Amino acid sequence: MSIDQELIRRGVIVPTFKIKQNNVLTFSFKGRSYLDYNKARSKVRALNLGSASEWKKYCYLNDNLPYGVPESPEIVYRNNGWINFSDWLGVKVIKKADNKRKKLKSKNKIKLIKKRPLNSVKNYKFLKLSSKRLPKALTAIKLVGNLSRTSSYEYSESEAQEIIKTLSKSMRKLRNKFKNE
Repeated sequence: MSIDQELIRRGVIVPTFKIKQNNVLTFSFKGRSYLDYNKARSKVRALNLGSASEWKKYCYLNDNLPYGVPESPEIVYRNNGWINFSDWLGVKVIKKADNKRKKLKSKNKIKLIKKRPLNSVKNYKFLKLSSKRLPKALTAIKLVGNLSRTSSYEYSESEAQEIIKTLSKSMRKLRNKFKNE
């Protein structure tokens, strides 16, 4: 008796049974049957996910993956066509140029990327980072505001105006960055 059969007998691995559908399960891995790499990849690309983290989130939240598609393709297909998650999901990666001539050309590409819809990978990164950084900045401003308590601190009017002036200057710089980009 093989190790896989023993694990199936004990209930550690639950074998999947082939369901008659248009796509024939031809690839097996540890007692389970899956579609071959190219067919599974085409089904996943139809989901329009943008990154490996989105794929993991989709697998975690959805119990019903597409028929014959593994939850961990990097393990199942590691010797049978697996390249990376960008290839698996159909996401194009733009490489940064090293020399100055290529940088000039890459600026044109960046302008084209900015015209894409906001559901791109860059927008996802922006939202993820801004949701972490903005609360920290607001907390820091609130803590600076706590310095205004005269019961705990003593300060001159010029010192208070210097703090307000510095924060205003930083806000102007921030506005200009968002206007220019």
